[in-house]
Amino acid sequence: MTMNSRPVRERVVIGIGAVVIIAALWLSLAPTSGNRNQLPAAEARRQTRRTATELDQIRAETDRMTPALKGMVYDGAAEKVMPQVVNDVQALASRSGLHLRELKPLRQKKQGDIARQTLTVRFSSDFGQTIPFLYKLEDPTGKLVIDKLNVASADPKSRSVDVEVQLAFFTRETQKIGGRDERQ
Repeated sequence: MTMNSRPVRERVVIGIGAVVIIAALWLSLAPTSGNRNQLPAAEARRQTRRTATELDQIRAETDRMTPALKGMVYDGAAEKVMPQVVNDVQALASRSGLHLRELKPLRQKKQGDIARQTLTVRFSSDFGQTIPFLYKLEDPTGKLVIDKLNVASADPKSRSVDVEVQLAFFTRETQKIGGRDERQ
């Protein structure tokens, strides 16, 4: 029997069967990659080792920097440390022969248990007295940092200048747990 002599229904069933067989053969012979986002096992192990090494380096760097950080940060809340900082800045100014017009705390910014507190200091002085005072403010052994500095001439005929300095310092709050200080 030829294909033309078969009834139409039989020809349709034979055609569908042929398509199914061809699709099954193609799927069984075609390479399957599974999840294309998945790395081969060797590459995954290599990346895991690399990440573990980087993590160990970061931990070692953190351990190395922690003692230095303690010397750069005030302990306690910024509200409790601010009077001490104001007194220190005023003492530096009086030793330098300056009179401060304004000491104004600005908004603090918290990130975790570290808070960054800024304050603005304004004064007028002879330029020769201003420079040593600014160097004393940002002494490397101290905890204050000059963020912004604005110097303007108060009088064009004299060496007097108006200065606005924005200082920053960092505080770390401690919490008592079990009778001893613990970092949060």
